[in-house]
Amino acid sequence: MYKSANFVFSHLESSTLAQATWVAKPHEVLVRGTNATWQPTPAQNYGDAYHDAHSACQLSLRWPIGGKTSYADHAVEILNGRAPILRDINGTEGKFLATGLYGYQFDNAAELLSVYPGWIKANQIMFADMLNDVFAKYNFDFLQNHNYKPNFYYANWDLCNVASLMAIGNFNDNRTIRLPSLYMAGEVPEQSPYYDSPPEATIVHRNLQASLND
Repeated sequence: MYKSANFVFSHLESSTLAQATWVAKPHEVLVRGTNATWQPTPAQNYGDAYHDAHSACQLSLRWPIGGKTSYADHAVEILNGRAPILRDINGTEGKFLATGLYGYQFDNAAELLSVYPGWIKANQIMFADMLNDVFAKYNFDFLQNHNYKPNFYYANWDLCNVASLMAIGNFNDNRTIRLPSLYMAGEVPEQSPYYDSPPEATIVHRNLQASLND
């Protein structure tokens, strides 16, 4: 059923996550999945990550549509609060869904806010570094190694990590990551479309690895 733009915006305005009162909950380690071999077993907290990412995205949309900078300010506060704190992602194999899904979601919020004057360049760089150093490295690791189970995962695991890696490359203005280089490098499972890689795949693959290590 067709919905008008006013209806859609009203729905956005009513969202709990789209309010300047939203309280973010950043963590030093993002955990998705529990592992009994860890002592002590860390509590899963990935819900806080995707709620904060969704809030930042929704607030970032309310700013240009509604014209109130208070929403952009709060979205900036959410991103600035996470960038200096988050240092790693852990858990069971589900952590690779976290790296793809939440890396992409946080990056989208950052992209929307990149033109907001209230988000100073130094803080944008700090957030970009966090995306690269925490999320992108796991995106690449999964796409390269598939958690050492190459025939186990459905394509959505790869697709979300490709989306995250390309989005991060775009925000960081890193052309090597921004290109669909993982497909060119043939690093996706055989159940994905366009599996065969062209001759230049090895060069692209090496450049991508080097760019993440810079």
